[in-house]
Amino acid sequence: MRERLLSVILVLIMMLQIQLPTELLGNDSEVRSIGVGGTEFVVVGTPGGYNTQVDLEIPPGEVLSGLEMELSPRPLLRQSGIVWDEEADFSTNGVILDSIDHNISEGFTILPDGGSWNFESGSIHSDMTTGGSAQWSVTSSSPLGGSYTAQSGSIGNSQETSLTLTISNLAGTGSFKYRVSSESNYDYLIFCIDNTGCSRYSGYTNRWSGYYSGTYSFTTTASTQTLTWKYTKDGSLSSGSDAGWIDDIEITPSQGSGNGLGNWTSQVFGTGVSGANRLSDGPMGMMSIDAEIPVGSLFMWSLLDADTLQPIPGFSGRSDLNIDLGSLDQIRYDRLRLNFQLGSSGSGSPVIKSINIGERIVESFYQNPSPGGWDLGGMSHSTGVISGTGTLTTPVLSPVGGVAGFEIDLTATGTVQVEYSLGDDVWESIEN
Repeated sequence: MRERLLSVILVLIMMLQIQLPTELLGNDSEVRSIGVGGTEFVVVGTPGGYNTQVDLEIPPGEVLSGLEMELSPRPLLRQSGIVWDEEADFSTNGVILDSIDHNISEGFTILPDGGSWNFESGSIHSDMTTGGSAQWSVTSSSPLGGSYTAQSGSIGNSQETSLTLTISNLAGTGSFKYRVSSESNYDYLIFCIDNTGCSRYSGYTNRWSGYYSGTYSFTTTASTQTLTWKYTKDGSLSSGSDAGWIDDIEITPSQGSGNGLGNWTSQVFGTGVSGANRLSDGPMGMMSIDAEIPVGSLFMWSLLDADTLQPIPGFSGRSDLNIDLGSLDQIRYDRLRLNFQLGSSGSGSPVIKSINIGERIVESFYQNPSPGGWDLGGMSHSTGVISGTGTLTTPVLSPVGGVAGFEIDLTATGTVQVEYSLGDDVWESIEN
């Protein structure tokens, strides 16, 4: 949406008692003179602005008997808006992500909780299974991390011992610490994904033998997956401790909708920045957030001072989807960030579809718009749809920055007539 800002035309009519010219100086000291009763037009280009091109001089001994000044508003159309509605907008350089998935088809939401398994309880986790010729156990001897580490069971030649963990909906990356002490090139610690029947010869994701330790990283998917660790021996001989160890298993999701809490903080924007995120001088326009917010979930946003990351008074802890930012002191706060705090409920997690600052107002009717000032006029609401016969009326829009014009982007079926009013209760039709 384009904002209507007012520039001011000053009309100066000067009347002197005697016929002497009055000098008006421009920025480059170019002298322009007008006679008594003449008119000079001066433009003030921005709201709250000023013009320094006029210098009125009265000769010594003379008197200015009158000065008339007229102020005339003039529409000043300017494009001053930001739209964030693509995956790149939600993950670009400068964005701060905390348990947020920006890889969904529209917008961003909370990531699933990650997984972390260590053995500091002194026992194998209840969601792990151990099998083979001997059971894995937990030992405090030379732990890989903390005080305890999982160790393979004691087996003989041509035997194996396994430990398996099943995970679901954790698309992202994983890692674990490992160590092996075995007959090199014959007895192996092996790691297998989605193949509990893997062996030291085939089907494994990776394997290690001899005297070796480190941290191994891997990729996970959104499906249900099995992670299996085995210590397996050939038909003869042993070397070293004849065992394998693992510890500190970590799964970090990078996509998918989950539960818990998440925070998203935008890149810097405002009148004090350059590039695509710069806003024009003058009052900010409306901010419109297009979001799907399940019942009972946490949805809260705050405007931050980008230099201190402190919330700006009056714009902190808000949950409204449409708000006029025109009262914001843009001289004091010329570099801004926008922070969202999201939390899931039994009904799901919030999904932010788009953020529109000074550019457009978006309403997708994911939730009932009545609390936001819409009058359904006898019509009914369901997720994403207003239906029935009646008159649907928006809330009154009166942003500080004004409105110069508007476009309607409407998806509808049946017979629909769109009208607008400028506040005088006179409704005009908009061509379909």
